[in-house]
This record gives sequence, C-alpha cells and structure tokens, in this order.
Amino acid sequence: MSVATAIKTLLASANISSVGTRRIFPDVVPINERDKYDYDQCALVYQIISITPNDTLAQGSPVDDVRVQISAYSSNNLVAETAIDAVRAFIDRYGPATVAGVDIMSISFLDYRSQFDEKGERVGLSHDYKFRIKRYGNPYTA
Repeated sequence: MSVATAIKTLLASANISSVGTRRIFPDVVPINERDKYDYDQCALVYQIISITPNDTLAQGSPVDDVRVQISAYSSNNLVAETAIDAVRAFIDRYGPATVAGVDIMSISFLDYRSQFDEKGERVGLSHDYKFRIKRYGNPYTA
C-alpha cells in the first residue's frame, strides 16, 4: 500500500474524526468543497512534501524519511485549532506500527504554521511531520 493511504487511514481514526474532521483530502480541498464548512466542522488536507532515502553502501534505502504536511481548514479558528491539535496528539511519536500495509517506524512533529485567506472566510493551520517508513519494494505507489 502507499504512504498516502496510511496517512489517510490515520487521519480517519476516531481519535481525530470525533472533533469535526469528517472530510479528508490529498493535496488540496477540491473547489466544489471549499465553501461547505459548517461552523463546527473542518477539512483536513495531507501532502507528501518530500521523501529522503537513507541509503547504505550495500543496498538502496531500507528506511525513508517522508515529510508530510497536514492542514486543517475551517471557518472557525477554534475548530481548526482543535482538529490540528487532535492530529498532533494522535500521531506525534506514533509507531512502530503497520498502517494500511505500510510499516511506520515512527512519526515526529517538525513545525507549525498558520495560513489565511485574504477574505477572512477560512482559517488554515498546518503541521509538518517526519514519517520514518521501512521500505519493502516501493511503498509510494498505490
């Protein structure tokens, strides 16, 4: 399975979905979904930013570091904060575990940033994480 599938599986867990994050998208919120925020809900978006191999002399990378950005978007700042905090509480220092067929050795929080839209209609909060993935073949294809 792919790392993206594992990320979506983690984000869909009850620990996170219980705080109003019922919509999860890869890369970007689709245009037809951008204005559908109930006051107490938000959308989560995940992006794979980079993949850094950890090569050895004898073989290709047995472990890859995958940088992932997870963002929460809402019309309500408190809802976005609650959702992104729930993500961090659940996945920071997660592992080792197998999720959707992907061997996750560990997940660690890297940084935080806030986003805004110029109209002031949506709040966006983002966290970056490092996923350490044990490789068997190519885990980045679906």
